[in-house]
Amino acid sequence: MTRAPPCPRLAPRAALLLALHAPLVCGVSIFIDECERNADVCHKVGQECDDSHNPYNLGNDWMCVCVAPETGEPSRASPAQCVSLGDCERHGHVCNDAGQTCEAGDDTNDGEFTCHCLPPSVGAHAGGPAACELHECTTVCASCAMTTQGQQNVCEAAGQECVDRFPSPTSTRDWRCRCIAPYTGRARAQPATCSIDECDTTCSHCANGKCAAAGQRCVEGSLEAMSDWVCECVAPATGAAPTAAALCLLDECASNDAANRKTCAEAGQRCEDPDTHADAVGDWQCQCILPQAGSPATAAVAACEEDECVTHTDTCAAVGQHCNDPDKAVAALGDWQCECIPPAGGDPQTAAPAVCIDVGMDCLDHGHVCHEQGQTCDPGTPEDDGAFECGCPPPALGTNQNAAATCALDECAVVCTTCAQTSDASEHACTAAQQDCVDPHTSSTSTHNWHCACRAPYTGEAVGEPAACTIDECAATCVHCAGAGASNVCRAAGQRCVERRMSTPSDWQCECVAPQTARPAAMAAAVCVLDECVGNEATCTEVGQTCSDPDTSVGSTGDWVCECIAPEEGVEVAAAATCALNECARDADLTYWQTCDDVGQVCVDPDVEARGDWQCLCQRPAEGEATAHAVEECILDECDAVCWSCADAGSGSACAAEGQACEDPVKTDTAREDWLCVCANGAAVGNAAPAQGCALDECTGISSAARSCEHVPRYSVDGCRCACGWDARGVACDGGCCDVDGVEACAVADDEFNRAKPQCAAAVGAQQVCRRWSDVPADAPAAEHRNVCTDAEQRCVDVDEAALETWHCECLLPLTGDMGVLMPTMCVLDECSLRRAVCALAGQDCFDPDTSAASTDDWTCTCRAPAAGAAVAAAAACVLDECAHAPGDHCTTCAGSTCAAANQTCHDPSTDDYGASLGDWVCQCVAPLVGERLRSAALCTLNECLVDPTCRDRGEPCNACEDAAPPQRCQDPTDSPASTADWTCACPAPSASTAVAAVASCAFDECSVGGRCPMGQTCFDPDQAPGSLGDWECRCAAPSESKAVVAAAVCEVDECIHDARVNCTANGQRCVDPDHQHDEDWYCECVLPYHGSQELGVAVCEHDECAENATTCTSHGQECHDDDLTAADTWYCRCIAPDETGDDVLMAAATCEATAECVDNTVCSDAGQHCHDEGDEALLNNWVCQCIAPYHGDDTLVGPTTCEIDECTEVCPTCQKVSMGDEGVCEHHGQGCVDADRGAESSWECTCTAPKTGEPKVGGAATCALDECDAECATCEKGVCDTAMPAQ
Repeated sequence: MTRAPPCPRLAPRAALLLALHAPLVCGVSIFIDECERNADVCHKVGQECDDSHNPYNLGNDWMCVCVAPETGEPSRASPAQCVSLGDCERHGHVCNDAGQTCEAGDDTNDGEFTCHCLPPSVGAHAGGPAACELHECTTVCASCAMTTQGQQNVCEAAGQECVDRFPSPTSTRDWRCRCIAPYTGRARAQPATCSIDECDTTCSHCANGKCAAAGQRCVEGSLEAMSDWVCECVAPATGAAPTAAALCLLDECASNDAANRKTCAEAGQRCEDPDTHADAVGDWQCQCILPQAGSPATAAVAACEEDECVTHTDTCAAVGQHCNDPDKAVAALGDWQCECIPPAGGDPQTAAPAVCIDVGMDCLDHGHVCHEQGQTCDPGTPEDDGAFECGCPPPALGTNQNAAATCALDECAVVCTTCAQTSDASEHACTAAQQDCVDPHTSSTSTHNWHCACRAPYTGEAVGEPAACTIDECAATCVHCAGAGASNVCRAAGQRCVERRMSTPSDWQCECVAPQTARPAAMAAAVCVLDECVGNEATCTEVGQTCSDPDTSVGSTGDWVCECIAPEEGVEVAAAATCALNECARDADLTYWQTCDDVGQVCVDPDVEARGDWQCLCQRPAEGEATAHAVEECILDECDAVCWSCADAGSGSACAAEGQACEDPVKTDTAREDWLCVCANGAAVGNAAPAQGCALDECTGISSAARSCEHVPRYSVDGCRCACGWDARGVACDGGCCDVDGVEACAVADDEFNRAKPQCAAAVGAQQVCRRWSDVPADAPAAEHRNVCTDAEQRCVDVDEAALETWHCECLLPLTGDMGVLMPTMCVLDECSLRRAVCALAGQDCFDPDTSAASTDDWTCTCRAPAAGAAVAAAAACVLDECAHAPGDHCTTCAGSTCAAANQTCHDPSTDDYGASLGDWVCQCVAPLVGERLRSAALCTLNECLVDPTCRDRGEPCNACEDAAPPQRCQDPTDSPASTADWTCACPAPSASTAVAAVASCAFDECSVGGRCPMGQTCFDPDQAPGSLGDWECRCAAPSESKAVVAAAVCEVDECIHDARVNCTANGQRCVDPDHQHDEDWYCECVLPYHGSQELGVAVCEHDECAENATTCTSHGQECHDDDLTAADTWYCRCIAPDETGDDVLMAAATCEATAECVDNTVCSDAGQHCHDEGDEALLNNWVCQCIAPYHGDDTLVGPTTCEIDECTEVCPTCQKVSMGDEGVCEHHGQGCVDADRGAESSWECTCTAPKTGEPKVGGAATCALDECDAECATCEKGVCDTAMPAQ
């Protein structure tokens, strides 16, 4: 190894100079701190002195350094240019990295700053990022409950409270409207549909236990309606009442308690519950059923008796006897007896007529006259010889002197076994039931036909027993009825009245008419709702959405909506919604945000209509993103980024400031403060700080090359460029010259360079002087040691201190420019380098139109395409009309041709370029079509009834329906654009007329108001003009042609014409329908001279030929007989025994041999009478003329007598009864018979019986009518109209 030569002995000054330039050559190490004598220069201006770069160099390399909070480049051997940066200029990146703004503290407190959240979010934090919150219930924003300033919160406007569960700025439109107790219900981002179960809730209009207190069940009608709860009785009781305890009824004989009914039925009895109130229990009765009778028994079988005379009384009455049942026990049958009625006597006969003997000669002689009619004979007093009286057997009433009586039996007015009152001890069957008793036929032979009739407004009748009364409370007028006609409670509300049980009062209810719904309301109008989801729900459910009708009132239509199911969002009126889902929302149903949040990343959903595209983004300044999962490793190069842990914490790179390189060995967000400053020559490394002990920095030292005049920078002292340079030999180049002292007179200046620098304007075309660093003596004043970068107000950087010619000039912040290799560069002031964060936070680009250093505060934020807008020195208010641009990378939410392709207009209601207003464009239908839809083609509708409301002002035709007189209502049943000319004009009430595509003829059919005509009749309005009222008619159903104006018709049908079963004419008979108002009463009647009739069938016709041939016999004092009334030519004359004898002669007078004085006596025969000789041939002139039956009269001695016949009661060819057993013409028609002239033939006439009226008719049935308004009867009006109202 070669030893170093020993150092020579040098003079002190020479040794010092040698040490400065070669401190270690001879082992000499000398440290000189130049700040010891120069510190005052820095301290005077509040700066620090630093001589740490090269402590062995006495070349005035000490520097003045700015003291925090001021900043600036250190200045060599002179005060530095320090700038006082504010707290936000130094620390604002901390807020900006979190997307927040910075607010500086006061000047007295250095380092104080506050991060503020961007509106509409709120929040602030001193010294670091704030925890931002967005309270959408109290803030005004596009997604909030208040969208405009001064607007009332939409929840509070609906009487509800607003709740924001997650007040995070990334969780929007998650506020909810919540109903206020006692109501329940909530809805996301819209008013809720509130409901209340009035049966389970306590409130002013709730049940509050009223039903339970009455032992009843509370039923809620509609959860959305108020005061519609109903108390319902608990089975088996029935009954209901709205908003009050009900009147409960319990019929213990009804089907739900069949045991009671079975108990009575097994005994052959009827079960009745006299008091059906629910609290009246155990009062059911078993009642006897005719023909049994007896008092009802409560909760037990009744003790019934059966009076067999109820059934067999006619057998006894037919012969004028009385029926008696000695033992009325049900088991004792067949013991009934016929008993003689005094004064007749005789033993009773069991189950048959008795043999009764009259008392008195008159009855012995003439009693047959009474007995033949089933009547009794009373001989009267002995003084009245020949006088007797026929009396009707009880309970019939009626007597007649010397002839059969006309008997009447009103079974409603007397007591008898067949009557409504069977004994004096029993109650009247009808009266006890509060009903009227009617006996339609009071003939003594007409029994068992009385009936009980219900009293108005109840209807019903029953023969032989109390009626089961019913009432249609929907049609009748009464205290507990719904009302009739227009006054009907249900009809007035547009509802249907339903009578639940016609036998039970106060049980009618109003029911809604489809499509309206609600629980029926008892005895009141129902609270009907129209839930349009009933018919439209499938539209929503088929696409997985829910249907709701926000307003179910009857008048609110077309407002049903499809709503996306949370967490998806979207609502569409009357159509399926387009659902959007912010997958990063902080919703209870979504956890994607948590995935990002757990690793300190931000969740972003780029397309809310797509699914599975959510992303985790690294927090700035770190970079990285991942779809549908967290970023595995966020990238952060702390040498390139600006952050609290970076080499550049906001005031420039710490390494670059020292001319060192920066390296980040691990470029991840988790590896912080691991950057290194590396010396240009690699001699040293600084861990998160500048390196110490680097090699020669050409920016501050003087190289040997400079001293040997090599590559001297070609700059003048003022930084302007000369057009000459130096080579290694010191020979001038580029046409210049150089003398030995190093001063060059530049022949040509670099004008192109100088023109670009304002300070070099004077150097253009001028001679300049260039100076080399080597020309400056080492001991020259500091002002002479000029650095070309510093002279140009730039920073010198030596990138490789181990090598030469590696330095360059860089612009000082905030100026920027390309680096000047071995020379100054052109610096510009691009203010965007400082203010870019303001624009970037708003998603905008920054542009500086004039980058000269003198041009400040002209930086501009410009909106990124396709948005438009710009602002100087502030974030721009960007405008983005999404309708004007096609969707793409820069506008995923734009409309493009979506609307135009559907021939629709695109409209962007909010062109603000921020998230809440993006994706809000709608396609709108082109008039006259209407409709719009968010982010897709609209479903257009055409309501042909809609017109421009200003049409009249312009004098143009308007809606034809509304312009009609009177104005009509226009309706378009189908809103499809393809369905045209289907609009209709509907007339105003009361007319219901309509017309399609034309003005309607507003005819009002008065029959459209229901209930005018009774069931079975048709209402007809002959003149339906609007002004024609009160002319409607009730017309009977075919075949009846009867009708009545403004009243129910009396329907008459001649069954002889319209009943197909009638076959009278085919059998040579005539058909008679006695009452055209009743069915099944026609009969066939024989044609004269035949007699006979048969109800509902062909009659057996009989003709007594003696009617026209009797004179042939009577003129000879003989009797005429016709034994076969159905055959012709069968009559014959017979001698009257015992006075005459002889054979019967067919169709001619007989040859009779008379006794005594009647021989050849023609006096009687000439009078049509019979000659009778008492038989004493010794006595003369004791013969008498006697009437020939059926004529009656007293015998007249020796001469004709006066003969009479009551053609109403007798049987004869000219009587109303032409044969025995015949009912009689008058009786058959329920009419009375009167024979006004008993001495004449065919003088009888039928008369109408009350309450019917009509003119009598001789020899036939009268035409009778019943005026129910004036008469007194069970079905008559009885003054109801007079008491109802004067107009009736």
